[in-house]
Amino acid sequence: EMDMDNFFKESKIIPNIVTNTDDVGPGSLRYAVENSETGDTVWFDSDLAGDTIRITSELIVVAKNLVIYADPVPKIQVKSNVSGLIVIEQGQAVEIFNLGMMSGVSGDPGAIDNRGDLILHDVDVHKNPDLPTGTKVLRNTGNIVIRGLTTIRK
Repeated sequence: EMDMDNFFKESKIIPNIVTNTDDVGPGSLRYAVENSETGDTVWFDSDLAGDTIRITSELIVVAKNLVIYADPVPKIQVKSNVSGLIVIEQGQAVEIFNLGMMSGVSGDPGAIDNRGDLILHDVDVHKNPDLPTGTKVLRNTGNIVIRGLTTIRK
């Protein structure tokens, strides 16, 4: 494709870069997680600083070793409107950096179900106000390491 000045324009989707706040489709967090290779790092476009990614279809399942790295300031928020937010499968090693995460409106746990090896760096995990009282925000049946200014709030 060429523009009016005869410069070639190429639009290329890079699977491990989050470029929008959509729940599904190219450029979404779900798409990046599902289409990255094991050992990859999922990055966030700096234009998403302070934005909220709303998970509206189903929770995100991570079934590979992966780093999810956000560095925009203010933090990008990932909010679930479904049961749960993210599952780390058994045998997988996942590191998450610099995200805000809000639990789903139901599910136990409401936000993170870690069955693998999870490291949280400077991650804020909050309970959705619609999550029933007494519901856990995080379940850990694997290994978890908390680093930096990570907060987990009920």
